[in-house]
Amino acid sequence: GEAARVQMLTGGENDAVWAATDGGGARKFMEHGQITLEFSQAVGNLNDFVRTVVTDQDGSVWFATPVGAERLLERSWFNDPINGLQTSAFGDPNLNDIRDLLVDGSGDLWVATGGGVRHKRGLTYLDSDEIFRADNSNLPEDTVETLAQDAHGAIWAGLFDQGLARYQDGEWSTPVVSTELPSAIVTDLQVQGDTLWIGTALGLARYDLQNNALTIETQLAGSVIESLALDRNGKLWVGTRTADIWQLQNADAPLSNAERWRVFRASTFQALAGLAAIPAKIELTLAAAPPELNAETNAGMWAAIDRVGLFQWDGESWHNGDPEGNLPTDFLWTLYSDLHKPVLWVGNEGGVTRFDGESWGTLRDRDGLRSPSIYAIAGTDEGGYWFGGRTGLSYYRPEQSAPWVHLQGTPGGAQVLAETDQPVAEAGRQLTFKLAYGDLLTPQDELKTFYRLTGANAPQVFNNWREFRPPLAIAFDDAGNYAIEFRVRDQAFNYSDVQVSTLTVEPAARVVKVPWLGQVPRNTFQTLVALGLVALLGFAYVSMEIVQGRRRVAEAMIRSYNPYVSGEPVRREDMFFGRHNLLQRIIDTLHNNSIMIHGERRIGKTTLLYQLASRLEEVEDPDYWFVPIFIDLEGTRQETFFHFLIEEIVHKVQNIDSSAELISAMEQLHYHNVARADYTDREFNRDLRTILRALQQHSEAHHPGKQLRLILLMDEMDVINGYDHLVQQQLRRIFMRDFAATLGAVVAGIQISREWDRIESPWYNLFNEIEVEPFAREQAIELLVEPVKNYYSYEPAALEFIIQQSEGRPFRLQQYALEAVTNMLAASRRRIKLTDVQAAHRSIQSSTNHAHQDEGLLRTVAASTQ
Repeated sequence: GEAARVQMLTGGENDAVWAATDGGGARKFMEHGQITLEFSQAVGNLNDFVRTVVTDQDGSVWFATPVGAERLLERSWFNDPINGLQTSAFGDPNLNDIRDLLVDGSGDLWVATGGGVRHKRGLTYLDSDEIFRADNSNLPEDTVETLAQDAHGAIWAGLFDQGLARYQDGEWSTPVVSTELPSAIVTDLQVQGDTLWIGTALGLARYDLQNNALTIETQLAGSVIESLALDRNGKLWVGTRTADIWQLQNADAPLSNAERWRVFRASTFQALAGLAAIPAKIELTLAAAPPELNAETNAGMWAAIDRVGLFQWDGESWHNGDPEGNLPTDFLWTLYSDLHKPVLWVGNEGGVTRFDGESWGTLRDRDGLRSPSIYAIAGTDEGGYWFGGRTGLSYYRPEQSAPWVHLQGTPGGAQVLAETDQPVAEAGRQLTFKLAYGDLLTPQDELKTFYRLTGANAPQVFNNWREFRPPLAIAFDDAGNYAIEFRVRDQAFNYSDVQVSTLTVEPAARVVKVPWLGQVPRNTFQTLVALGLVALLGFAYVSMEIVQGRRRVAEAMIRSYNPYVSGEPVRREDMFFGRHNLLQRIIDTLHNNSIMIHGERRIGKTTLLYQLASRLEEVEDPDYWFVPIFIDLEGTRQETFFHFLIEEIVHKVQNIDSSAELISAMEQLHYHNVARADYTDREFNRDLRTILRALQQHSEAHHPGKQLRLILLMDEMDVINGYDHLVQQQLRRIFMRDFAATLGAVVAGIQISREWDRIESPWYNLFNEIEVEPFAREQAIELLVEPVKNYYSYEPAALEFIIQQSEGRPFRLQQYALEAVTNMLAASRRRIKLTDVQAAHRSIQSSTNHAHQDEGLLRTVAASTQ
């Protein structure tokens, strides 16, 4: 950009230098000028005209600007890597794929990554880390899944498929031979005194650190161990891939003794979550209950089960840990208990969520997180927290300044008695309480407000704090004296002082004078009025519905209305049934992730992609502008793969707007000048970058404040199974580039090949998998009944026959319904009978048999010509 005049220079922490500029915001120079951070209107929302920079005793940085003082909590957030910073170590993205975090006894941070082990001494950037890999140390491999520190100070690393390694006295070694473990894939580690518990993909082992002896826990043989944790009584808990949770009851009992382990089966959590079944390939993590979150016992435990929920063990039984649905997603990856204070952290696909026993709050990438999904959490002695995910590392230290709150005037609906200056209200009358509140750092729309009722007359259910959005509207049914308490919480979980409003509620007037009836009890009068209104409205509504219903049915019979679709994807939204929850789940996940949906042929994957494209174009997301592009890959050859992708993208983008900027950008693409077979991933990346840049400019003009998210909806992804591994890796690298934050995908296929014999990660590891399963009974009934609800009806026997024959396959349900309605109309009826469905069954069976005969004939002819 253009040069800006420097107004002043001042020193900062750790030998940093701050520069205030006239028109360019502020700059921070670190590591002797090797690293520069920009703070301006474009980066950090700071005014571009900065006169002075001052650092206070709390580490906050203050900027003097023409519109006032602005504050940066520099010690609150630290991210590594920095957005846009290119360093020598940053070249390997696997170093920022965080698997686990460990703060050792001296306060240093150890980071398990997909590219080795990182050792950080303080808030330093990646280039300053001590990095251990297989090529520069005795670490057996680069992919490290978990870390632990034993009582002697040694660091233990659980590896992806090379067992276990130990770092001691500056060297890595392998004291335990990987072949002696239940599996060389180590999933979690837990230190308990002089015992190291080792979770693997085929069971649990314990290693005696004093005697160097290894023992296999026979009762867990063959189980995929997902998580290990100790409760505050020192008992070991083990979570498995099947969602079973084991507790070591008697460590002195023989290995095969049934009293050694207590098991909580997956059915317990399935019932608490209200699920028909536990999803396959779940991830499960455990954490001891922090103090005060289980104040009555030290045996408390929390369990997060991916796509199932959060659960709490109180020492006697399991409970739903999030009954009100405060977590932003059901993709739950990790738990961290702060054993020094009542704080539980939940790392999830939407960020990291905090629970302090009274309220919930989520930090997201827009709040400062480097990675939008959090896989690992570790706390520090000074009250800070490290968060790690697939794209880097963040350090967060909550600030300590509390918000404020005041009541504004007398509650609406109440009167103030002059002699007592006390608000008085009538029982049953709605009252409105208005608040003024704020915080020095947290924006008002992100502050949380709470209230509770106290006093002898307050219902017990209102004694706990409840979140609400001001103003508060509430009515008191019983006379008496009440106290309503209010408080506010900021993003760092600082609570304001409690503000109290006292109130006297008097009995309501007992009678109402009604013409011809005289004095009537108030409650009776209110009931009569309500019943009269309901009856009048009900009569009018029913009469209108009867008339309109008869007209609709008559018109439908005349034009032979048959809404079902057979043999092709459903494109109309009003004919899309049974998968709305799945569709919303995909949309909620697409902000920061890519999805792979798979399932058997004709199960509805293409329909799902069409509906997803339609919904994404219409969704009013507060943070993102989605640009969905449907791409059918069927029949696409490897040589023209990238050309075909860019062709579909260009076609869609050209239809968005005819602005000169977009047209100009499209004309600059290599796509116009390179032959199909010569168009490689190199040209594709350049063209895609140009398109994304043009769309971003369009977004800033037409969707201000929103981030671009280009979503490729690629159908028939099975075609890539036959492509060369190089092409598959080229596709993977596209989603790993610096513009990956604006690019996502939903790919669909029947069976994506998992055969992979190369060192680098396979392309499909980028995607969260979702299986499209056959319809449940309720979904099948919805698909059959809803399209004809206002026109025709089914006999129960007809409905049951279709459900039984279709086995939950949507295309079969549509096929039977289409044929049955045709038969019904031919008989001039509006009720679908069993005879109509049975005739449809015979027709479908006949068509299927003919198709099989034709297929067999073609195979015979083909064989005879060879």
